Amino acid sequence: MHSDVDGEPGPVLGFVEIEEGSSTDVEVELDEPLTEDATVWPMLHVDDSDLGSYEFPGVDGADLPVTEGEMPVMMQIDVTVA
Repeated sequence: MHSDVDGEPGPVLGFVEIEEGSSTDVEVELDEPLTEDATVWPMLHVDDSDLGSYEFPGVDGADLPVTEGEMPVMMQIDVTVA
């Protein structure tokens, strides 16, 4: 899960490992809880370096975003904090 910076994906807020294939009702534990309404960017990444360890963007070339064509598989979502 990435934060939003001027309408584009920003720094990573948290992550969760999912199995290959279709997934629904995925819950992502954030490093810091959201304290106000926000826009976030769920984005799929490939686990291709140290398996089971999320290394993007800290390790150059590791766990890059999954792409469809040339675009990362992601979606902008508005979150309401109650």
